[in-house]
Amino acid sequence: NLGPKVNSPYSDYGAFFTSDESYLFFTSRRKRTEKDKISRYDSQYYEDIYISQKNNKNWGNAINIGRPINTENHDATAGLSNDGQKLFVFRNKKGKGGGDIYVSNLKGDRWKRAKKLPKPINTKYHETTASLSFDGRVLYFISERPGGYGGRDIYRAFKNSDQKWERAENLGLIVNSEFDEDFIFVHPDGKTLYFSSKGHNSMGGYDIFVTEMLNNGSFSKPKNLGFPINSPGDDVEFRLSARGDRALYTSVRPGGIGEKDIYQIQFLSGGKSMVTTTEDKLISDAEELVVEEEIELEVKLPEKKVTILKGTIKDELTSEPIDASIELVDNEKKEVIATFSSNSNSGTYLVCLPSGKNYGISISAPGFLFHSENLDIPMSIGYQEILKDINLKKLEVGSKIVLKNIFFDYDK
Repeated sequence: NLGPKVNSPYSDYGAFFTSDESYLFFTSRRKRTEKDKISRYDSQYYEDIYISQKNNKNWGNAINIGRPINTENHDATAGLSNDGQKLFVFRNKKGKGGGDIYVSNLKGDRWKRAKKLPKPINTKYHETTASLSFDGRVLYFISERPGGYGGRDIYRAFKNSDQKWERAENLGLIVNSEFDEDFIFVHPDGKTLYFSSKGHNSMGGYDIFVTEMLNNGSFSKPKNLGFPINSPGDDVEFRLSARGDRALYTSVRPGGIGEKDIYQIQFLSGGKSMVTTTEDKLISDAEELVVEEEIELEVKLPEKKVTILKGTIKDELTSEPIDASIELVDNEKKEVIATFSSNSNSGTYLVCLPSGKNYGISISAPGFLFHSENLDIPMSIGYQEILKDINLKKLEVGSKIVLKNIFFDYDK
């Protein structure tokens, strides 16, 4: 259990963290003031989004993210970009029907007003969680729209050259079942998808599954993550760290702080003795708890091959942070595959780079000479973090730069 700094005596769920695990965003139905409204549908307080910052490997006290993201209505976490600069919000306005996904961008230290995502993502039907690919070009999301294989299905939409979303498609019958799929999460490695499903021979209720994208764009047969992650109850909202050694998810367990709590899973590197624990109630009105016997458990660490490049971008002379543009180039295909921005208030940036590619990175800002890097990351490289602070030089006579990602044909 993440403890009382994050969880409350009320329901807490829907946790998302940045790829470097520095910030945690989640949904809470806790009471803040006497003026807080209670939903007449379930007699709980309205949903609000909270944020916690990690200090010395521990999550700090959660604070309400405030306006303009939180409103008088329900506002719940629906997704988060790897760098924490885009927050997806689920809203279901009273009397409007369905439910939609919104997105808010962080500008400096302020969140902008959340805007409703356009078609083909949102429809008049229910759309819930969303997960953005490492390059920001594909959005995976959940929808209840007609034409699927079950109730809720997993879809993906693609961003075109004009930076507009187009061509939403169902992930197909291999991933989607005749039952509900929900709570999609795409790992920063660019190919691994985690989701919850009531189908695919689940152990009971929602179980957490994993599938991988193949070279042709299709997906492998989903694999149940199994015990002890999955239980006879609902197991949802699984988010794996970029390193792959721990994850967060939502569960209702005996001894919790509130009804729903956010839990951390630590993957073991070998056999460990598990102490006797109480498991979830099989049904909500069960009087006795199922007790598991002590067992030997061996869990293989999920091997994740991704590089996190992060740091700050500043003015070389003044050390003032710079709002810079970051272009990520696939050097083999000779095309820009992603564009990011550093935070205008702090100058911080974070880019996720799946292994197996040769990347060119160009950082530029008006009035400054650009900075270039080349990162050749072979498939044999596992998880790594590269901390690189970059100082940009003013664009003036006499300034010099070293170009590190300019390539020429052989003997030319």
